[in-house]
Amino acid sequence: MSTIELKEKLHQYIDTASDDELQKLNAYVEDDPIIGYTIEGDPIRAKAFKERARAARAEIKKGNFITLDELKEDMKTW
Repeated sequence: MSTIELKEKLHQYIDTASDDELQKLNAYVEDDPIIGYTIEGDPIRAKAFKERARAARAEIKKGNFITLDELKEDMKTW
């Protein structure tokens, strides 16, 4: 298949693809795959997940967390 034929085929695919298929194709092209979904059904991308994990680790290192025992005590007031 020539480059021109391949481009035409891909253009046709893109023109008829569903939103979900386009999201997956975009993730593949950007090398940022969907690794899960939120409870609302929105995709979670690898790069965003890694950044949130880094930020969470930084907060833990700063001491910004509560223990399970603290949570259990707090839950008694709910």
